[in-house]
Amino acid sequence: MADAGIFPLLLFLVLLFKYLERIFIVNYADRFYALSIFLGFCLFMLSLQTIINQPYLMVVFVYLAYYIDNKIKEQQAII
Repeated sequence: MADAGIFPLLLFLVLLFKYLERIFIVNYADRFYALSIFLGFCLFMLSLQTIINQPYLMVVFVYLAYYIDNKIKEQQAII
C-alpha cells in the first residue's frame, strides 16, 4: 500500500516541471532571478522531501509562481 505522502510529492513534482518550463519563457534578466531561486528551492525540497511540514517553503514557491506568471503576462501585454 502506498504512503499518503506520495500524492503531494507527485503533485509537487508536476508543479516543479510546469514552472521550470515557464521560467524559460520569461525574458533574459528575470529568467536568471527566477531560475536561481527555483534551483535552490528544488534541491532543498527534493533532497529533504519536506513538502508539507515546511510552510515557509511553500510561500517561497507560491511567490516564485506568482512572479513568473506576472512576468509572462507583462510580456504578452507588450506584444
